[in-house]
Amino acid sequence: ADYCQSTHPNVCPIIFGNTTNLRHHCRSCGRSFCNAHCSSRHRLPHFGYNPQIPERVCEICKEQLELRDLMERATWKVCRVRDFIAGNLTPYFVTNVDTYEDRAVRLTKLTLSSIKRVPLLGAQATIAVETLEVLRKYGLTGLYGLILRKEFMAAAELLMKVAGINNQNWPIS
Repeated sequence: ADYCQSTHPNVCPIIFGNTTNLRHHCRSCGRSFCNAHCSSRHRLPHFGYNPQIPERVCEICKEQLELRDLMERATWKVCRVRDFIAGNLTPYFVTNVDTYEDRAVRLTKLTLSSIKRVPLLGAQATIAVETLEVLRKYGLTGLYGLILRKEFMAAAELLMKVAGINNQNWPIS
């Protein structure tokens, strides 16, 4: 018979195989357990599992993993204190790395969003703002595409006028 492999085999006499006693595998040690002895969950990124999703683990592994996490946190804190005392403490984030390009991008975004909020903006100003937005998002290639599209639409309208086609009869089938 295939029994639950818990640490207390005399306490848990569950035999796997029928439809009510399902076998669960610990994602840490790989042994088989009943639901009662394998209901804990823990993140296992060191085994290649998704670090955001806790996986099913047995009681023994849960205790070991929690102890390991506690030791990692304690070691990390000791290292931070050691670095602080030695004057080598690295900040959590790097300051003063903001380049002129980063500042210009932020300023452009702010300016464009502010201009878009102005009520009753004239047609030329609206086109200028939209052009700047396309240039900022897509670069020169996007701007060229926009220009070519508008030229194509103007050429299509001219052809429709020359051919005597109005919008109600378009497209010709």
